[in-house]
Amino acid sequence: MHKYGFELGRQWRLSVAELRSVFGMDGEIIGGQIWVGEFSEELNPDILSRLGGTIKIIRFFDEVSSIEEVEHKFLEHLTNQENQKVKFALNLYNFSNQFLKKHKNILKFLKAGLKDAGKGARFYNKPNQNLKSVVIFEEKLDIKGTDLNCLKISDKKYLLGYCVSVQNFKKYSFRDYDRPARDAKSGMLPPKLAQMMINFACEGELTCLLYDPFCGSGTVLMEGLLMGYKVIGSDISEKAISDSKANLDWLNKEFDLAYDYDVFLKDATKLEASDFPIQPNAIASEVYLGPPQSKFPSDIEIRDNFAEVERILDGAMKALRKNIRQGGNIVFALPFYHGRKGNHYLPNFIKIASDNCYKIEKFKGLSTDRGSLLYSRKHQIVGREIFKLNLVEK
Repeated sequence: MHKYGFELGRQWRLSVAELRSVFGMDGEIIGGQIWVGEFSEELNPDILSRLGGTIKIIRFFDEVSSIEEVEHKFLEHLTNQENQKVKFALNLYNFSNQFLKKHKNILKFLKAGLKDAGKGARFYNKPNQNLKSVVIFEEKLDIKGTDLNCLKISDKKYLLGYCVSVQNFKKYSFRDYDRPARDAKSGMLPPKLAQMMINFACEGELTCLLYDPFCGSGTVLMEGLLMGYKVIGSDISEKAISDSKANLDWLNKEFDLAYDYDVFLKDATKLEASDFPIQPNAIASEVYLGPPQSKFPSDIEIRDNFAEVERILDGAMKALRKNIRQGGNIVFALPFYHGRKGNHYLPNFIKIASDNCYKIEKFKGLSTDRGSLLYSRKHQIVGREIFKLNLVEK
């Protein structure tokens, strides 16, 4: 068996739910930071490009029972590097603040040990601080296998590993900010969240036909194509369709894609069988989030905004029920308002889903009481509530 650790993103519940969806298994969450899983075969490090919620992947190579063993095993690993000058980092997870003081001592031990072995040495992280993923990427420590990671399981159990892949922030930024059509006014789904939603919907099944009935500027479609799926998108807005086509054509040119995509103008509440070459078996979509908010809305504004979103959802879910394959997953990002005294959610969504024969698939041990997962950024008024649904009957 091969043991790997996945450093979770800021929205860690979403990250864990994504890993479960992709790998079809439960792992162990250690210290709220690392998800540990055992695999029968070695993982291809490139899988990280498909995981929006994982910062880096760690391959564990040993388990020891003392800090002295931690030092010597890591020194052995670094000494075996071919380069005469070894550039490395050390990251400690699930350690107490008091114990983190040993971080500096371990770094000094490793540097001195490399010097004694006739190698030059440089460590990148400041003592008592784990290294930022940006530096790991820029210095290619994942490729060199010299971003060292120690995960404390207990006082007598430490997992030792090295990073084999780290999130490529440049590629995410490129396809988010450099694409030709961006519409800040209507809201922009972050590419990483789009990937997570796609993984919830497709569950790692590469034969999925992925559909987005509210495609906007095409973020879900773009990420779906890059992940190897055939995608279809539609929207009621002509501008949205134009933006999606421009972005998909740009993506195809930049990444030389060989996958199918189709985009068409349509009100999601009026979808028909003739709109699809074959029925999609997975849906991932961000529904209309309401008008942009510069300040927290009044109770009346919240009521009116939510009523409009629920009207659209009710109609769309009726239409989708007839046009998605039985058993297909539907993942929606819905708006919620992040208030100081509590969150405001769509009041009737759960009833709308039930009335239209959809079952809410809860994320075991991670969901809110409503069965959802939440995504929000600091100081944002409008957040996203993520639901996974399954069609019970047609």
